[in-house]
Amino acid sequence: MSELVLEQQNKRELADDKRPSFVKKGEDRVEAAKKKALKKAKKLATKRARQIALRWINVGFAATIVGIIVTYLIMSVQLFVGNLLGVESLKLEGWEIAIWALLTIILLAITILALLAVDIVMHPIEWAKAIIWDWFAGD
Repeated sequence: MSELVLEQQNKRELADDKRPSFVKKGEDRVEAAKKKALKKAKKLATKRARQIALRWINVGFAATIVGIIVTYLIMSVQLFVGNLLGVESLKLEGWEIAIWALLTIILLAITILALLAVDIVMHPIEWAKAIIWDWFAGD
């Protein structure tokens, strides 16, 4: 029985050796194409995983006031590196850019109001004079 198995194995090896080289090259090309496709799929999956992870980090941080600032900083880096420098895994989509623009406007308004409040607290008499003067001397 084992002799029969050995004989069949030898026949297969002999047939493989006699097989034309173009058939072997075709098989090698198929294997190479499979490996290339698998590598490309892994790369795409990694890219998508990074994008999803960054989005969830942004959503998680946005739940707090400090988180809004952290989210804004992360999105700013993503916008600069991903969209302007062309790193595909960090690119922001259109709706994320709109959120970034809205956060920019909100943070700018908060900064201006905070500076105005500090100035009013630091110089209350000058502000009172200015308000009263404008009120009564209105043209």
